[in-house]
Parts: sequence; C-alpha cells; structure tokens
Amino acid sequence: MIGCYEEAHNFVSYLTPEERLEVFEDLLEILHLCNHTDAKKTFWNEKMTAFVKSYTHCKQLFQCKNNRNEEIIIRKVSESNFFQQQSHIEVFFNFKETSVDFIYKITEILQQELFNQEEFAVN
Repeated sequence: MIGCYEEAHNFVSYLTPEERLEVFEDLLEILHLCNHTDAKKTFWNEKMTAFVKSYTHCKQLFQCKNNRNEEIIIRKVSESNFFQQQSHIEVFFNFKETSVDFIYKITEILQQELFNQEEFAVN
C-alpha cells in the first residue's frame, strides 16, 4: 500500500510547472483558512435550542486534476444550530476521504521543488 507521502509525490509529479505554482498558492490559502476554522459558540437558553432547526452547508474550496486523472477535492463543511456555528475541512483524493496532512505533504513537496528551481535560476 502506498503511503501518504508517496501518493502526494506521485500527484505532484504529474502536474505541469504552471499548475504546480497555481496549486501551491491555492493550497497555502486553504491551509491558512484551515488553521482559522474554529467553533464559534454563543450560549443561549438550552430550551430554546431544541426548537431551532440545524443545517449543514458544504462549499467546495478547491478541485485539481493532474495529467494522470488523479483528483483532489477540498471542501468546507459548516454546521449551524441557532447561535452555534462549527466548520471543518474535508479532503478527498480520488474520491476517498483523506486527512488534512495530505495537503500539508503536497505543499511541502511543492515548496521544495519551487524553491530549488529558483535557486538554479539565480545561479
């Protein structure tokens, strides 16, 4: 079975150089958002919350497909119930849910490759 790092490396290897830069910038924004998704709660009378309907809202943040038709989908799921709002991020790789660590691995690999290219361009 292929590990998380190997899958991330295989995904990045099939991206064009232009796509790599775009994916890197987009994933940095998503990781910044991921670090700031906290549960926001306002306490209210518990009897009142029983009468209020809760809802879930999904928003797709990112979708990327490489030349080998491997796909990453990242979406933000917000759950609201009266004065309480919680959100979290879901990551799918080839339609299988993975952890956010997969995104960290991809950004790490892209950062190493992009900065190595800049060093060679300067020299």
